[in-house]
Amino acid sequence: MIHLLEIVIMPDDLTWLEPQELWLRRRSMCAFNERHAECVEQAYEERIGILHAMLEGPALETRPAECLNTQVLQAARFENFILLYDDEDVLVTIATLQRDQDSIWESYAVGNEIDGGLSLAFADGRSLNCTVMASA
Repeated sequence: MIHLLEIVIMPDDLTWLEPQELWLRRRSMCAFNERHAECVEQAYEERIGILHAMLEGPALETRPAECLNTQVLQAARFENFILLYDDEDVLVTIATLQRDQDSIWESYAVGNEIDGGLSLAFADGRSLNCTVMASA
């Protein structure tokens, strides 16, 4: 994971992305969970998946998107992640698609695909709703 962190360029404005320090703090909370080993495993699986998605992002096929109250103009999917970009192809946010009910780890951003759109919910209570258009 350290190697991935070295080669993934994190955007300057992390408003919609979870900084590594906050993720580490949340991951440390797994120690207080009854199923702590499973929690840590799920945390790392998701974080590594997010870093891989960020690496693949520039090569992904994007679709036009309109999101309320933000400059998101493109959406892409990589495995079980949704990536949203602005008009300069800068990553705005990345969300994990809805996990199973049995999951112990709570994702920072969870996305649901609903009727041609996306609904994202963030750990801090914010949400983002987008309409995704068909490919051109």
